[in-house]
Amino acid sequence: MRKNCKRWLSMAMAVLMTGSLLSGCSGSSGGTTTVAQENGAATQASEAESVSETQAASNTEKEFIEGGSVTIACSTDCSNVAAWRLRSPFERLNWSGIYEPLFRMNDDGTVKECLATALDSDYENLTYTIHLRDDVKFSDGSPLNADVVVWNFENFKENSQSSAVHFSKVESFEKIDDYTVAIHLNEWTSQMPFSLADVAGIMYSKKAFDENGYDWCMENPVGTGPYMLDKWVKDEYKTLVRNENYWNKDSAGHLDSYDIRVIADQTAAENALKAGEIDAYYNGNTMFQNNMLAQGYQEFANTARYNGYFIIFASAVENSPMSDARVRKAICYAIDSQAICDSLGFGIDTYSGQYAAPGSSFYVDGINKYEYNVEKAKELLAEAGYPDGFTTTIYTGNELHLNDYMVVLQGYLKDIGIDAKLEYADNAEWSGTIMYDIPEGMTLISHGFDNNIINQAYSNFALSNEGNGMLNKCKIVPENLKEALDRAMAAPDNDTMMNEWKTAIKILFDDECLAYTICHAKASRIICNDRIVDMGWISTACNYMDFTKLAVCK
Repeated sequence: MRKNCKRWLSMAMAVLMTGSLLSGCSGSSGGTTTVAQENGAATQASEAESVSETQAASNTEKEFIEGGSVTIACSTDCSNVAAWRLRSPFERLNWSGIYEPLFRMNDDGTVKECLATALDSDYENLTYTIHLRDDVKFSDGSPLNADVVVWNFENFKENSQSSAVHFSKVESFEKIDDYTVAIHLNEWTSQMPFSLADVAGIMYSKKAFDENGYDWCMENPVGTGPYMLDKWVKDEYKTLVRNENYWNKDSAGHLDSYDIRVIADQTAAENALKAGEIDAYYNGNTMFQNNMLAQGYQEFANTARYNGYFIIFASAVENSPMSDARVRKAICYAIDSQAICDSLGFGIDTYSGQYAAPGSSFYVDGINKYEYNVEKAKELLAEAGYPDGFTTTIYTGNELHLNDYMVVLQGYLKDIGIDAKLEYADNAEWSGTIMYDIPEGMTLISHGFDNNIINQAYSNFALSNEGNGMLNKCKIVPENLKEALDRAMAAPDNDTMMNEWKTAIKILFDDECLAYTICHAKASRIICNDRIVDMGWISTACNYMDFTKLAVCK
């Protein structure tokens, strides 16, 4: 590891080991080491990851039983229950056994059937047509038909907090026949297939809504899935049992039931796993993951959902240092992201230097990764007229896990003469002002995304909506970036969409370097004991888990 890299990362790891992450899990179990001990953390993480990959490869070969139960734990309970309100990874975990989408996703980013059998696109007439299965029933016995789908869409557009993301270009919904629905657009969008495989395509029982009302639905999930909610003690546990009337007899759930427990403290979660009180723990931090992998536990991860740690170069001040692309690129070269992934990310996180993570169907080959090069960084600063550096500010919100990254970034920038002050905003100030309109410098953000990645990039960087987007008030946003994202959003077919996406990513991260990705972490990971058999339950490219693919081994 490079001298300066080790120095700044050692500082951050010292903070980490005594700060927020330490309170989440045991720092002594499993031989977790700090970066100050050369490459110990990275080496152990690599060994642990190797163990995990071997287990994952052999997991689906295990013989499993029909029946039985498992106990899954996570750190928090759900805020949202109704299908149209789901947002967080924890809500996806809790309710994916009950709710199903119209479509799921293949590994290459294309849709595959679930509650619907086909999706036709008519670019000329601004219409998508959905062909439904004719044998789907909700757990309350009511059928899923065109009337119910149209109601779900209209309810989602009116009541979902994410309706503007998914249905902003929708003019109307139309029942064509009992099992066919048309979505008529006022402007073409290539993103509708991804929305229908996401929360906009999750179906809720219209019968339950009509009989019980809106408020009841906000507390009671009623879907088409293989399981039903049996008991829920909020902030403690919930029990889900097999839906004996599940429509898909060829692919019903293998378990009789499963429990989801809330264990906020990750030391307690580790102890519960070791004692056999739980079989799995969902979305523990990277230290927890590394610790448990080193002890031989399995880990499975969704291949579509990632969390990226981004630097956004967004200045509202004209002629500032950040207005020069050479300065922005110098900052990228000054950061050793691979070392950060190996240390703060325990070798579990990955580095791509762009919006999507390696292995994603949206990853673009040939984009400059800005490999760590201090001399190159200093040369660019000198060319831009800042041979002695300058003073700037790095802003972030009140997210404790970002503190360690802030310290590391400050150290790396100091090595090339940039004095970066660290500013931590409270939640109201961050979401209301700073995230979208910083006065000078750069922001560090944590940003989750999935198969709807082009839609998200459009919202963040196209600046088509006043008051929205990470570069909202930025003076350095090139028009060709917005144009490329516009074309990707309006593409008539998948190939054209991907070509325009590649153009936009090259402008954003390479040509103009308006943003830089330090690392990517898989956003949906689960640590399991060896009872769990995952046949595509979490290890899938779909945004929602498939609980028909979860079982216990013999």
